[in-house]
Amino acid sequence: MAIEMAIASGHKQFKNKPVAIAACAGGGKGGINALNNLRLVLRGVSALVLPSQLVAAPEAFDGGGNVIDAGGKQRLAALVDELVHMTRLLKGRIDKRAHPL
Repeated sequence: MAIEMAIASGHKQFKNKPVAIAACAGGGKGGINALNNLRLVLRGVSALVLPSQLVAAPEAFDGGGNVIDAGGKQRLAALVDELVHMTRLLKGRIDKRAHPL
C-alpha cells in the first residue's frame, strides 16, 4: 500500500529517505527473493535502501512476535542501528532546493 501510494504521488514519500528491509519466511530462499524484489521497487521510488538486510525464520519469534533468538536480536539491533545512523547522517544535509522531497 505505501509503495503504491509513493508511485501514485511521484515517489515523494521515499525519495532520498533511508530504508531498511527485512523478511520473515520459512525455508528456502523465499525471504531473500522477496527482499531482492523489494529492494528494486524501493530503488525505483528513489529510496536509499541500506545494503544490510535481515531474513528470519518464523521460529525466531515467540507468539507475541518478539525475537527470541539471541543471534536474531543482534542482527535486528545492528540493522536498526544502521538505519538510525544513516538517518542521522542525512538529516538536514539534503538541499531541498536541489532535491525537492
